[in-house]
Amino acid sequence: MSTPSPVVGLSDILEGHFPLTNSRPLLDEISQVRQRRMLAVVLSPKLSLDRGVIDALVDVLEPLDQGSALDLFVDGLGAASPEGWRLISMLRERYDSLTALVPFAASPGATQIALGTNDLLMCDAASLSPIEPWDAEGLDIGAQSELRHFERLVRNLVSTEIHAQLFGGAVAKLDARVLGAGERAWYMLKLLTCRGLLTHMDPLVDAQRIENIVQSLCGGDLSTGFPFTRRDCENVLRLDILKPDRALNGAVWRLHRHYRQLFDIEGDWVWNERHYALTYDGFLDTLDERRLLIRIHRLDERGRRVPEAPVLTRWVRPGGQDVVMDKELAL
Repeated sequence: MSTPSPVVGLSDILEGHFPLTNSRPLLDEISQVRQRRMLAVVLSPKLSLDRGVIDALVDVLEPLDQGSALDLFVDGLGAASPEGWRLISMLRERYDSLTALVPFAASPGATQIALGTNDLLMCDAASLSPIEPWDAEGLDIGAQSELRHFERLVRNLVSTEIHAQLFGGAVAKLDARVLGAGERAWYMLKLLTCRGLLTHMDPLVDAQRIENIVQSLCGGDLSTGFPFTRRDCENVLRLDILKPDRALNGAVWRLHRHYRQLFDIEGDWVWNERHYALTYDGFLDTLDERRLLIRIHRLDERGRRVPEAPVLTRWVRPGGQDVVMDKELAL
Protein backbone atom coordinates (compact mmCIF):
# COMPACT_ATOMS: atom_id res chain seq x y z
CA MET A 1 0.00 0.00 0.00
CA SER A 2 1.18 3.56 -0.60
CA THR A 3 1.57 6.20 2.09
CA PRO A 4 -1.94 7.36 3.01
CA SER A 5 -3.34 10.69 4.01
CA PRO A 6 -2.85 11.57 7.71
CA VAL A 7 -6.54 12.46 8.05
CA VAL A 8 -7.41 8.82 8.75
CA GLY A 9 -7.82 8.42 12.50
CA LEU A 10 -7.44 5.43 14.76
CA SER A 11 -11.20 5.18 15.21
CA ASP A 12 -11.59 4.87 11.42
CA ILE A 13 -9.18 1.94 11.37
CA LEU A 14 -10.85 0.20 14.31
CA GLU A 15 -14.23 0.63 12.65
CA GLY A 16 -12.95 -1.22 9.60
CA HIS A 17 -12.62 1.67 7.15
CA PHE A 18 -9.63 0.43 5.17
CA PRO A 19 -9.08 -1.37 1.84
CA LEU A 20 -9.67 -5.12 1.74
CA THR A 21 -10.37 -7.59 -1.05
CA ASN A 22 -13.86 -9.07 -0.90
CA SER A 23 -13.72 -12.83 -0.30
CA ARG A 24 -17.41 -13.44 -0.93
CA PRO A 25 -17.14 -14.38 -4.66
CA LEU A 26 -14.58 -17.08 -3.83
CA LEU A 27 -16.64 -18.43 -0.92
CA ASP A 28 -19.77 -18.37 -3.06
CA GLU A 29 -18.03 -20.30 -5.85
CA ILE A 30 -17.33 -23.19 -3.47
CA SER A 31 -20.68 -22.96 -1.72
CA GLN A 32 -22.59 -23.14 -5.01
CA VAL A 33 -20.87 -26.40 -5.90
CA ARG A 34 -21.12 -27.94 -2.45
CA GLN A 35 -24.64 -26.64 -1.68
CA ARG A 36 -23.70 -26.21 1.98
CA ARG A 37 -23.11 -23.36 4.40
CA MET A 38 -19.46 -22.36 4.59
CA LEU A 39 -17.15 -20.90 7.23
CA ALA A 40 -13.50 -19.97 6.69
CA VAL A 41 -11.17 -19.78 9.70
CA VAL A 42 -7.75 -18.52 8.61
CA LEU A 43 -4.80 -17.16 10.58
CA SER A 44 -1.42 -15.88 9.46
CA PRO A 45 1.45 -18.40 9.77
CA LYS A 46 2.79 -16.78 12.95
CA LEU A 47 -0.45 -17.14 14.95
CA SER A 48 -2.40 -19.98 16.57
CA LEU A 49 -6.03 -20.41 17.56
CA ASP A 50 -6.77 -18.70 20.89
CA ARG A 51 -9.74 -17.45 22.88
CA GLY A 52 -9.73 -14.15 21.02
CA VAL A 53 -10.46 -16.02 17.79
CA ILE A 54 -13.32 -17.94 19.41
CA ASP A 55 -14.73 -14.73 20.87
CA ALA A 56 -14.77 -13.08 17.43
CA LEU A 57 -16.19 -16.23 15.86
CA VAL A 58 -19.29 -16.06 18.04
CA ASP A 59 -20.34 -12.84 16.28
CA VAL A 60 -19.71 -14.38 12.85
CA LEU A 61 -21.75 -17.51 13.60
CA GLU A 62 -24.71 -15.67 15.13
CA PRO A 63 -26.45 -14.75 11.85
CA LEU A 64 -25.45 -18.01 10.12
CA ASP A 65 -28.36 -20.44 9.90
CA GLN A 66 -27.95 -23.63 11.87
CA GLY A 67 -28.63 -26.86 10.05
CA SER A 68 -27.48 -30.30 9.10
CA ALA A 69 -24.15 -29.54 7.43
CA LEU A 70 -21.29 -27.02 7.32
CA ASP A 71 -18.11 -26.79 5.28
CA LEU A 72 -15.18 -25.54 7.39
CA PHE A 73 -12.25 -24.06 5.45
CA VAL A 74 -9.17 -24.32 7.69
CA ASP A 75 -5.91 -22.62 6.74
CA GLY A 76 -2.99 -21.52 8.91
CA LEU A 77 -4.07 -21.89 12.57
CA GLY A 78 -0.53 -22.57 13.82
CA ALA A 79 0.03 -24.92 16.74
CA ALA A 80 -2.60 -27.18 18.28
CA SER A 81 -4.38 -25.78 21.33
CA PRO A 82 -7.33 -26.55 23.63
CA GLU A 83 -9.27 -23.89 21.69
CA GLY A 84 -9.33 -26.26 18.73
CA TRP A 85 -11.57 -28.57 20.72
CA ARG A 86 -13.68 -25.60 21.83
CA LEU A 87 -14.22 -24.67 18.17
CA ILE A 88 -15.24 -28.21 17.16
CA SER A 89 -17.51 -28.57 20.18
CA MET A 90 -19.19 -25.23 19.43
CA LEU A 91 -19.82 -26.16 15.79
CA ARG A 92 -21.18 -29.57 16.80
CA GLU A 93 -23.85 -27.78 18.83
CA ARG A 94 -25.04 -26.16 15.60
CA TYR A 95 -24.42 -28.75 12.86
CA ASP A 96 -24.83 -32.49 12.56
CA SER A 97 -22.17 -32.92 9.90
CA LEU A 98 -18.90 -31.04 9.37
CA THR A 99 -16.52 -31.25 6.43
CA ALA A 100 -13.02 -29.78 6.62
CA LEU A 101 -11.76 -28.14 3.43
CA VAL A 102 -7.97 -28.56 3.43
CA PRO A 103 -6.27 -26.65 0.60
CA PHE A 104 -2.57 -27.28 1.27
CA ALA A 105 -0.25 -28.10 4.19
CA ALA A 106 -2.42 -28.09 7.31
CA SER A 107 -0.62 -26.93 10.43
CA PRO A 108 -0.96 -28.92 13.69
CA GLY A 109 -3.80 -26.59 14.71
CA ALA A 110 -5.64 -27.06 11.41
CA THR A 111 -5.04 -30.82 11.61
CA GLN A 112 -6.48 -30.97 15.11
CA ILE A 113 -9.67 -29.28 13.92
CA ALA A 114 -9.89 -31.33 10.72
CA LEU A 115 -9.85 -34.54 12.77
CA GLY A 116 -13.02 -33.36 14.51
CA THR A 117 -14.98 -33.25 11.24
CA ASN A 118 -16.89 -36.08 9.60
CA ASP A 119 -14.82 -36.03 6.44
CA LEU A 120 -12.01 -34.11 4.79
CA LEU A 121 -12.19 -32.53 1.36
CA MET A 122 -8.52 -32.37 0.42
CA CYS A 123 -6.97 -30.72 -2.62
CA ASP A 124 -4.44 -32.86 -4.48
CA ALA A 125 -1.53 -31.03 -2.79
CA ALA A 126 -3.12 -31.06 0.68
CA SER A 127 -1.70 -32.79 3.74
CA LEU A 128 -2.19 -33.10 7.49
CA SER A 129 0.58 -32.67 10.05
CA PRO A 130 1.79 -34.53 13.13
CA ILE A 131 0.63 -32.73 16.28
CA GLU A 132 2.82 -31.65 19.18
CA PRO A 133 1.76 -30.23 22.57
CA TRP A 134 1.33 -26.51 23.07
CA ASP A 135 3.48 -24.57 25.53
CA ALA A 136 0.69 -23.19 27.69
CA GLU A 137 2.77 -22.43 30.80
CA GLY A 138 5.77 -20.77 29.20
CA LEU A 139 7.89 -23.89 29.70
CA ASP A 140 10.00 -25.56 27.04
CA ILE A 141 7.90 -28.74 27.02
CA GLY A 142 9.27 -29.58 23.58
CA ALA A 143 12.45 -30.56 25.40
CA GLN A 144 10.69 -33.65 26.71
CA SER A 145 9.90 -34.81 23.19
CA GLU A 146 13.54 -34.40 22.18
CA LEU A 147 14.56 -36.25 25.35
CA ARG A 148 12.48 -39.24 24.30
CA HIS A 149 14.24 -39.42 20.94
CA PHE A 150 17.63 -39.00 22.60
CA GLU A 151 16.86 -41.86 24.98
CA ARG A 152 15.90 -44.13 22.09
CA LEU A 153 19.06 -43.22 20.18
CA VAL A 154 21.33 -43.90 23.16
CA ARG A 155 19.56 -47.16 23.98
CA ASN A 156 20.19 -48.46 20.46
CA LEU A 157 23.84 -47.42 20.30
CA VAL A 158 25.47 -48.12 23.66
CA SER A 159 25.47 -50.60 26.53
CA THR A 160 22.92 -50.49 29.33
CA GLU A 161 25.41 -48.99 31.81
CA ILE A 162 26.54 -46.19 29.50
CA HIS A 163 22.94 -45.62 28.46
CA ALA A 164 21.96 -45.04 32.10
CA GLN A 165 24.78 -42.55 32.59
CA LEU A 166 24.06 -40.55 29.43
CA PHE A 167 20.31 -40.51 29.87
CA GLY A 168 20.57 -39.68 33.56
CA GLY A 169 22.82 -36.75 32.76
CA ALA A 170 20.37 -35.41 30.19
CA VAL A 171 17.43 -35.68 32.61
CA ALA A 172 19.42 -33.89 35.33
CA LYS A 173 19.71 -30.83 33.08
CA LEU A 174 15.95 -30.43 32.80
CA ASP A 175 13.68 -28.78 35.34
CA ALA A 176 11.24 -31.23 36.95
CA ARG A 177 8.47 -28.76 36.14
CA VAL A 178 9.36 -29.02 32.45
CA LEU A 179 9.16 -32.80 32.55
CA GLY A 180 5.85 -32.73 34.41
CA ALA A 181 4.33 -30.06 32.18
CA GLY A 182 5.46 -31.97 29.10
CA GLU A 183 3.89 -35.22 30.26
CA ARG A 184 0.61 -33.47 31.06
CA ALA A 185 0.62 -31.66 27.70
CA TRP A 186 1.07 -34.93 25.80
CA TYR A 187 -1.81 -36.47 27.76
CA MET A 188 -4.09 -33.50 27.03
CA LEU A 189 -3.10 -33.52 23.37
CA LYS A 190 -4.13 -37.15 22.92
CA LEU A 191 -7.29 -36.70 25.00
CA LEU A 192 -8.52 -33.72 22.96
CA THR A 193 -7.64 -35.43 19.68
CA CYS A 194 -9.69 -38.45 20.79
CA ARG A 195 -12.60 -36.21 21.75
CA GLY A 196 -12.60 -34.65 18.31
CA LEU A 197 -12.58 -38.05 16.62
CA LEU A 198 -15.36 -39.33 18.88
CA THR A 199 -17.71 -36.60 17.62
CA HIS A 200 -18.09 -38.70 14.46
CA MET A 201 -16.67 -42.15 15.29
CA ASP A 202 -17.99 -44.97 17.45
CA PRO A 203 -15.85 -45.59 20.58
CA LEU A 204 -16.25 -49.39 20.22
CA VAL A 205 -16.51 -50.03 16.50
CA ASP A 206 -13.75 -47.52 15.61
CA ALA A 207 -11.51 -48.08 18.65
CA GLN A 208 -8.60 -49.48 16.63
CA ARG A 209 -8.88 -46.79 13.97
CA ILE A 210 -8.90 -44.05 16.61
CA GLU A 211 -5.84 -45.53 18.32
CA ASN A 212 -4.01 -45.68 14.99
CA ILE A 213 -4.79 -42.04 14.18
CA VAL A 214 -3.79 -40.78 17.62
CA GLN A 215 -0.57 -42.80 17.67
CA SER A 216 0.37 -41.79 14.12
CA LEU A 217 -0.25 -38.06 14.61
CA CYS A 218 0.28 -37.57 18.36
CA GLY A 219 2.91 -40.23 19.10
CA GLY A 220 5.82 -37.78 19.07
CA ASP A 221 7.81 -39.83 16.56
CA LEU A 222 7.50 -37.42 13.63
CA SER A 223 8.20 -33.70 13.33
CA THR A 224 5.39 -31.32 12.41
CA GLY A 225 6.98 -30.88 8.97
CA PHE A 226 6.17 -34.46 7.98
CA PRO A 227 3.27 -34.43 5.46
CA PHE A 228 0.43 -36.93 5.77
CA THR A 229 -0.69 -36.57 2.17
CA ARG A 230 -4.17 -37.26 0.87
CA ARG A 231 -3.05 -40.78 0.03
CA ASP A 232 -1.69 -41.26 3.59
CA CYS A 233 -4.88 -39.91 5.18
CA GLU A 234 -6.94 -42.38 3.20
CA ASN A 235 -4.74 -45.48 3.30
CA VAL A 236 -2.73 -45.10 6.53
CA LEU A 237 -5.03 -43.10 8.80
CA ARG A 238 -8.20 -44.51 7.17
CA LEU A 239 -9.97 -41.17 7.33
CA ASP A 240 -12.99 -40.40 5.16
CA ILE A 241 -11.51 -38.37 2.30
CA LEU A 242 -13.39 -36.46 -0.40
CA LYS A 243 -11.43 -35.78 -3.59
CA PRO A 244 -12.70 -32.66 -5.39
CA ASP A 245 -12.93 -32.58 -9.16
CA ARG A 246 -10.70 -30.23 -11.09
CA ALA A 247 -13.07 -27.25 -10.88
CA LEU A 248 -13.69 -27.53 -7.12
CA ASN A 249 -10.01 -28.21 -6.45
CA GLY A 250 -9.19 -24.97 -8.27
CA ALA A 251 -11.83 -23.00 -6.36
CA VAL A 252 -10.53 -24.15 -2.96
CA TRP A 253 -6.97 -23.43 -4.04
CA ARG A 254 -7.89 -19.91 -5.20
CA LEU A 255 -9.40 -19.18 -1.79
CA HIS A 256 -6.16 -20.34 -0.15
CA ARG A 257 -4.11 -18.09 -2.45
CA HIS A 258 -6.47 -15.20 -1.76
CA TYR A 259 -5.73 -15.25 1.98
CA ARG A 260 -1.99 -15.78 1.43
CA GLN A 261 -1.89 -12.63 -0.72
CA LEU A 262 -3.67 -10.57 1.91
CA PHE A 263 -1.21 -11.65 4.59
CA ASP A 264 1.61 -10.27 2.43
CA ILE A 265 0.09 -6.78 2.36
CA GLU A 266 1.47 -4.14 4.72
CA GLY A 267 -0.09 -0.70 4.87
CA ASP A 268 1.91 2.43 5.65
CA TRP A 269 -0.42 4.59 7.76
CA VAL A 270 0.25 8.08 9.17
CA TRP A 271 -1.53 9.26 12.30
CA ASN A 272 -0.58 12.26 14.51
CA GLU A 273 2.57 12.67 12.39
CA ARG A 274 3.76 9.19 13.27
CA HIS A 275 4.12 6.27 10.88
CA TYR A 276 2.55 2.87 11.50
CA ALA A 277 2.38 -0.44 9.66
CA LEU A 278 -1.02 -2.10 9.35
CA THR A 279 -1.12 -5.83 8.57
CA TYR A 280 -3.87 -8.43 8.29
CA ASP A 281 -3.40 -11.37 10.68
CA GLY A 282 -6.60 -13.39 10.51
CA PHE A 283 -9.96 -13.85 8.79
CA LEU A 284 -13.30 -15.28 9.86
CA ASP A 285 -15.53 -15.38 6.80
CA THR A 286 -18.98 -16.55 5.82
CA LEU A 287 -21.17 -15.39 2.94
CA ASP A 288 -22.91 -13.01 5.35
CA GLU A 289 -20.30 -11.88 7.88
CA ARG A 290 -16.59 -11.12 8.05
CA ARG A 291 -14.19 -10.35 10.86
CA LEU A 292 -10.58 -9.35 10.33
CA LEU A 293 -7.70 -9.39 12.80
CA ILE A 294 -5.52 -6.32 12.27
CA ARG A 295 -2.11 -5.61 13.77
CA ILE A 296 -0.67 -2.09 14.03
CA HIS A 297 3.08 -1.56 14.55
CA ARG A 298 4.87 1.74 15.17
CA LEU A 299 7.55 2.56 12.56
CA ASP A 300 10.64 4.74 12.89
CA GLU A 301 11.74 7.39 10.37
CA ARG A 302 13.34 4.70 8.22
CA GLY A 303 10.21 2.60 8.07
CA ARG A 304 11.49 -0.03 10.50
CA ARG A 305 9.36 -1.40 13.30
CA VAL A 306 10.07 0.05 16.74
CA PRO A 307 10.58 -3.05 18.94
CA GLU A 308 9.82 -1.36 22.27
CA ALA A 309 6.60 0.29 21.03
CA PRO A 310 3.31 -1.43 21.97
CA VAL A 311 1.53 -3.41 19.25
CA LEU A 312 -2.21 -3.04 18.83
CA THR A 313 -4.24 -6.07 17.69
CA ARG A 314 -7.99 -6.00 17.21
CA TRP A 315 -10.75 -8.01 15.53
CA VAL A 316 -12.76 -5.59 13.39
CA ARG A 317 -15.62 -5.76 10.91
CA PRO A 318 -14.23 -4.36 7.65
CA GLY A 319 -16.32 -1.94 5.65
CA GLY A 320 -13.90 -0.12 3.37
CA GLN A 321 -13.05 -0.19 -0.33
CA ASP A 322 -11.79 -3.23 -2.20
CA VAL A 323 -8.09 -3.86 -2.70
CA VAL A 324 -6.96 -4.27 -6.31
CA MET A 325 -3.91 -6.51 -6.26
CA ASP A 326 -0.66 -5.18 -7.74
CA LYS A 327 -1.92 -1.58 -7.64
CA GLU A 328 -1.06 1.13 -5.11
CA LEU A 329 -3.76 2.38 -2.82
CA ALA A 330 -4.11 4.52 0.27
CA LEU A 331 -5.82 3.88 3.57
